[in-house]
Parts: sequence; structure tokens; C-alpha cells
Amino acid sequence: MAVFGLADILSIITAITIIFAAGYAAKQFKEIKKSNKLTAFLELLKYLQSEKVREGRRILIELGEKKKNYKKWTKDEEKQAELALHAYNFAGLMTEKGLIEENFVAKNYHHSIVKCWEAAEKWIMDKKKE
Repeated sequence: MAVFGLADILSIITAITIIFAAGYAAKQFKEIKKSNKLTAFLELLKYLQSEKVREGRRILIELGEKKKNYKKWTKDEEKQAELALHAYNFAGLMTEKGLIEENFVAKNYHHSIVKCWEAAEKWIMDKKKE
């Protein structure tokens, strides 16, 4: 029959405590990660739904619907187009880095993203050449 000394018992208690502490820390880390994603999601939503960004999208989509040549855009129209496109670029970066679920952006903004791209594609391509 094995006889355990006080040091053995304390070692076992310490090992059990470490195992429980590690499990608790892993659970806390998971919750922090979930909380960070929620915070990122809410901030992105607030940004994409801000009056300024919505106005930029509206103007850019209007330009596309009117088939207005980008070379005839006013400085303000260019500024609005940049604002709308930068907002979606920011959303793309956040999904790329895993801060936001891609499905959120695709599901909620797909139509707008496509319309903005169609309106600005030639302008973007020319900007890339510069």
C-alpha cells in the first residue's frame, strides 16, 4: 500500500489547481475574444451606418445609376466616392484579419458593395495606374 507524504499531497493539490486554473483561463480567453469580435462588429456597424458614410454610398450609387463618367465627377463627388469605398475597404480588412465575420458584411452590404464597385470600377483602375 502506497503511503503519501505531505509533500506528495500538496503536489497533487497543486497539479489539480493548475489544471482547473488553465481551464478557467482558456474559458476567459475565449470570452475575451468573443467580446472583442462583438466590439469590432458594433464599431464597424456604427461606422458603416454613420450619416457621412451612408451619404457617400448614396452619391456613389447615384453616379453609377446615372452612368456619369468618372472624369466628369466633381471634387465633392470624388470625395464622397472615396469615403464610401474606404468604408468598404475598412470592412474588408476587418474580415481579412478575422475581427468581423465575412458573412456579416456580405449578407448585409452585398448589394451596396456591388453597386459601388460598378459605379467606381473604371475610376479605381485609373487610380491604380497613377
